[in-house]
Amino acid sequence: MTTFNTYTLYKRIDFNDDQVIARGLSAVEAMSHIVDCVDGRHFQTFVENYEHFRRFDWSISGSNSGYEPPTLHATVPITDDFDVDKNAALELIAVQFIRIAHEYWDNWLEPDRDFDERLQYAADREDADRMEREIAAKFVDVLAESGYTMARDIVHNDFALVRPADRDDLCKFVFEGLAGDLTVYKTGVAHRFGFNFGGDSWDIIKDRSGALGPLIESVVESYR
Repeated sequence: MTTFNTYTLYKRIDFNDDQVIARGLSAVEAMSHIVDCVDGRHFQTFVENYEHFRRFDWSISGSNSGYEPPTLHATVPITDDFDVDKNAALELIAVQFIRIAHEYWDNWLEPDRDFDERLQYAADREDADRMEREIAAKFVDVLAESGYTMARDIVHNDFALVRPADRDDLCKFVFEGLAGDLTVYKTGVAHRFGFNFGGDSWDIIKDRSGALGPLIESVVESYR
């Protein structure tokens, strides 16, 4: 059984925001919407009948796109029902048109399946980003609870860890700059680690010194 795509037409507001114009459109409906979105523009079809098939030629009239209006073709087996034959041909033509739709459409066109997958990925990535920040903040708290009193970044900015407000300042700095490596200090001890945000894995905190593994695991384990 043949499965036909359905399509979403949308306007890109910014990189993270789309305004849906229409969803669930067949290829022919999407083609018709795009062609008709300009006043005075429409498509027309011409047919030639042969003994065993019909050939349909399709073209746009009233086009001001700056591109040479295309002529698209489809050939279908002839039946006793002209409308059925024409609709079958238009389905084939619409699939061809969708490949060049950007020449006649200032917005976006995407199969519903791809549009939904992209939205789901964005939602999953947002959840992952939120989780990563939560893990990072908890790890900074665990460092303080374990006696570490100061963190220093690679350009020697120092952040106290004793008070919650100090730890919040460090987290804000890390999140805004997506800063990587830090060194933490307590009496007689210094250990390096790094945050690995956006890595699509559980390796969110990298133990550079090889001594912070148990602390890292104590935070990350509950999120696995």
